[in-house]
Amino acid sequence: MSSSECLRRRASELTADSTREAMAVSFEHLLVGMTHTLPIGLAHVNWRAVRVATPLIDRLVKRLRGDSRVRAHGAARAKLLLAERGSALYAKDGRLLVDDLRSVLAAP
Repeated sequence: MSSSECLRRRASELTADSTREAMAVSFEHLLVGMTHTLPIGLAHVNWRAVRVATPLIDRLVKRLRGDSRVRAHGAARAKLLLAERGSALYAKDGRLLVDDLRSVLAAP
């Protein structure tokens, strides 16, 4: 399989309805975690940053669940935010999360 075929396959996986829904649920868990008992695995999240970024997280969840096309680059960046312990979601500097979410929403 060529590298371009691999990239197309990965892009298809990232933008599949099931992946989009899973990411939307994960971002919603962040919003729930601000006001309820912390979901397992989210103890080190920068909750102050999540609170500030709530409008952007809401927009991202709506986009992930919407009918419009989601670009693979943006989906990949969103997935990294959720999955990487070194991402802006866990950073002490809360401004990084807002910046990263804006980049995800604007991704080409």
